[in-house]
Amino acid sequence: KQWYQRRVRGTYLREIEHLYYKVDYKADEDNGPDSSKAKMDQLCKYIYRYDSTDRIRTRAMLCHIYHHALHNRWSEGRDLMLMSHLQQSISHADIPTKILHNRTMVQLGLCAFRKGLIQHAHTTLNEIQSSQ
Repeated sequence: KQWYQRRVRGTYLREIEHLYYKVDYKADEDNGPDSSKAKMDQLCKYIYRYDSTDRIRTRAMLCHIYHHALHNRWSEGRDLMLMSHLQQSISHADIPTKILHNRTMVQLGLCAFRKGLIQHAHTTLNEIQSSQ
């Protein structure tokens, strides 16, 4: 059973990584079970619930946040980032995960800018600019 769940989590992460950066042009009008938001929620929540490794959970969380930011759901993305405490533990992650974290933070900052939340955009993007 553990072998099966490990394979399912790997498959779900691969599907998440294939979906998270794609723009769903119907996202504003369609929040049904076939929407990209519903699909991302379903896949990520499975990983959050059953995964015990930090790497898979972290990558799923970052992809989920990126997807929210890409579709102008700033508050959902920000809340997920704050609740996950990823910023405290990202320094221990592997290089591809750090890159994904940086991309996610930039997308979150751009989302805040698109929403007119200039102070939040400045804070988020300044954090990326000042990090090493």
